[in-house]
Amino acid sequence: MQTLCKHTELVCSVAFNPTGEYIASGSLDKCLYIWSVKDGTLIKTHKGNSGINEVAWNSVGDKVAACFESKVVSVVDFM
Repeated sequence: MQTLCKHTELVCSVAFNPTGEYIASGSLDKCLYIWSVKDGTLIKTHKGNSGINEVAWNSVGDKVAACFESKVVSVVDFM
């Protein structure tokens, strides 16, 4: 459907939101990106202070958590 190209380092984690409309990706480039699955548009960006190992949506789909190599967990509001 889409090829999502923006990360500059290895992508370590991807996760669909509960409805499947959006996907979050986390990378060693320290960036969390949220994309529209429908058209590949980049919706939101969050940059941390180290590489991201994993991303996960909450059950409502309005927040994304990311765990960083720096031992930090960030929760980002999507809406």
